Amino acid sequence: MSQEAFDVRGLISPPFWACPRCEKAAFGVSWIDDRGYDRRCRECWFKKHYRLPELNKKIVYLDQFVVSELMKLRNTKHPSHHAVSQQPFWRDLDVILRQLKDAQLVCCPHSYQHEKESTLADDHLALKKTYDDLSSGTSFKNPNEIRIQQITEAVKAWVRGQSVHFDFHAADVVNGNPNAWKKRFYITFNPNPFLLRNELEQERMFLHSRMVEVFEERRTSEIRDFAHWFELEKRSFRDEIEKDWLAIRRGPFAPGAAFDVLPRRIMATIAHVIEGVLYAQAGDDVTEEKYTAIQAEATRSTIDFLKSEALQELPFSKIEGLLWASLTYQLQFGGRKAPPNAGMLTDVDAVGTLLPYCDAMFMDNELRALLTSVPAKFKIKETSRVFSMSCKEHFLSYLRDLLAQASPEHMAKVREVYGEKG
Repeated sequence: MSQEAFDVRGLISPPFWACPRCEKAAFGVSWIDDRGYDRRCRECWFKKHYRLPELNKKIVYLDQFVVSELMKLRNTKHPSHHAVSQQPFWRDLDVILRQLKDAQLVCCPHSYQHEKESTLADDHLALKKTYDDLSSGTSFKNPNEIRIQQITEAVKAWVRGQSVHFDFHAADVVNGNPNAWKKRFYITFNPNPFLLRNELEQERMFLHSRMVEVFEERRTSEIRDFAHWFELEKRSFRDEIEKDWLAIRRGPFAPGAAFDVLPRRIMATIAHVIEGVLYAQAGDDVTEEKYTAIQAEATRSTIDFLKSEALQELPFSKIEGLLWASLTYQLQFGGRKAPPNAGMLTDVDAVGTLLPYCDAMFMDNELRALLTSVPAKFKIKETSRVFSMSCKEHFLSYLRDLLAQASPEHMAKVREVYGEKG
């Protein structure tokens, strides 16, 4: 059996400097971390650590269809490669995204929605390889985790009688440091084993059929007021949670009890957060009797919280409510004939939870139209950060400006670590 020797010097990469100890041009980059990197000499093994400046990358979300087109472009054997490669936009987008990623200027985390949509596709492994490359190992948290984070902050503020405030830091919703200097390599894993194609297809069909029923009813509704539908959609999440909470309190196997995982997880979180806040307010000296009283108060507070307007005013409630209300508005006034397709649920899930944390989102034309066509007084400021194929050149201009505006000092530091080609 043949054997090959592994030379650890192969892990030391250019650009090479003159070594401070032996003076040979063998002092290369051996390791890169979030805020610094190591150089080591391939000849004498002298090592030195260098600090790097803090980055502030732009967070750019790319819809699944973008991942799909870039996958076709990059895979020369794909049946659609030739057709996609003939479109200048996709070639230009691929180039500028690679340049921005190499220049440490953008981060394009992949999402749970990418994982779900890719699982449903025949090219799921190639799609995964593409979004892994675009994201450099970073990913957005599950949308339910983001909802729970926002709910947690709302509960804490509500218990204290304060207004909740969100800073929308991308680091709060990204697994991995979005502002880290790119490492030479990163580790990815096989597709999520808990996402099964058959189950996803069944869930998608069921939810889509229900969505079609709802919007067919709305098409002929006598209520033609955008504000009504917006308030209804914002309240819907709160109402469902309250209903499930009351069912759970009757007992896990009582008639009408809720068995949906999302409400149970969120309700458990709400109860635990309220209890934790009350516990903290009680001080260090908590007796068993006082703890029992805190638990009882947490139950009462949970019910009061659900009856308040706090949940429906959370960012995800307002954005998702705006999208669904806009869809109703299109059906009633915009001349829309066809109901939304099955992918709309996934798209609203992504935009509703991720939009406030992103510097830019590239989505499909239909979804962008839902955000931009709402009555003026309901428009949200984040609308200016969304792009689609209908304004694709503006998106390219936005990305090119990021590269053009990078300081000479920043680009010099990038070349110091990665060399001329990144």
